[in-house]
Amino acid sequence: MTSIVKELLKQRFIRYLIVGVFTFIIDFGLLFFFRIKLNTGLTLATSIGYWTSVIFNFTLNRFWSFDNKDIKSLHKHALAYAVLLAFNYTFTVIYIRVVTGALTSISSTKSLVIAKVSAVAIQTTWNFFIYRKYIFVKKEHKSTSGYSEVTTPKV
Repeated sequence: MTSIVKELLKQRFIRYLIVGVFTFIIDFGLLFFFRIKLNTGLTLATSIGYWTSVIFNFTLNRFWSFDNKDIKSLHKHALAYAVLLAFNYTFTVIYIRVVTGALTSISSTKSLVIAKVSAVAIQTTWNFFIYRKYIFVKKEHKSTSGYSEVTTPKV
């Protein structure tokens, strides 16, 4: 790997985007497969893709993007992540239903692509900041000097 790529991969936001791209591929791939290929209902197809990609996203973002391997904080992270997921899931289902319903003049495949891509783009903007500030925050450690030290996240 070139030194430029290695340096880029040290940046938390770049790792977050890489995880996000693969999460989107899993999410959208399953949504497309179940909705278009198997003719599954829209809400069920959206749900299958969304929740399957959640496991991938949480694991890679926690351990790789935000470099938090502390097992003791796993429960706290999972709980905070679940609250955000409930909001994001509700937003996704409603948003995709509204956008695909509004785009009846184009094919259902195109309207599904537009709805899903725009939903992900909207959520990507707020998720990074919420992950960094509230969900994958590292625990404070006492230094040898007695002062608290917090690892500052790289953006």
